[in-house]
Amino acid sequence: MHKRAPPLWGGVTSTKTGSLQKEKEMGHWLLTWTTYGTWLPGDERGYVSKTLTGKGVIRTPNRPGEPYAYNHGLTEHAAREKLKRPPVYLTTRQAMIAVAAMEEAGTRNRIKILAGSLMKDHCHVIVDVDNPSRGLNVLKGASGHALSHSESTKGLPWWTSSGKKDHILTERHLAAAIAYVRKQKNILASFGGK
Repeated sequence: MHKRAPPLWGGVTSTKTGSLQKEKEMGHWLLTWTTYGTWLPGDERGYVSKTLTGKGVIRTPNRPGEPYAYNHGLTEHAAREKLKRPPVYLTTRQAMIAVAAMEEAGTRNRIKILAGSLMKDHCHVIVDVDNPSRGLNVLKGASGHALSHSESTKGLPWWTSSGKKDHILTERHLAAAIAYVRKQKNILASFGGK
């Protein structure tokens, strides 16, 4: 088992298990999510989902500093068997459609997008928002809807069902997080900061 490392950009850890009150505080957040089917439970990069065993299921705690599970073939195979569609790897055209939808939804929902990068298999967005869970859902929902409409794939998922929300508490960490997002490898589309 490996322990979750602190964010590469030097900020604070995820609030996935944090209190709802803390999550609703106004602030800057790094939102991260993956495209559908590209990072499954059992993956060698690590995961915090249920692990299948011969005797049942073990739940991996999803708390900063806790060990995470990794490279579990039985679990990954079971997750792959449940996929509703093949894994999603975005094209540049699809990334542009998703970005336009996120920018429009951000404006309409008062989600200030400070920086964003969309790669073929994941997305990072830094937002200034009072409820990061809502922000994550709005951005993923709007972009997924736009992609489904453009590709005639109504009802099929584009993104994983959840995502990560890292609270950025200082200006120094905000600058580092923006640099981290803008310096991603293989960016299909960058956005925000207007």
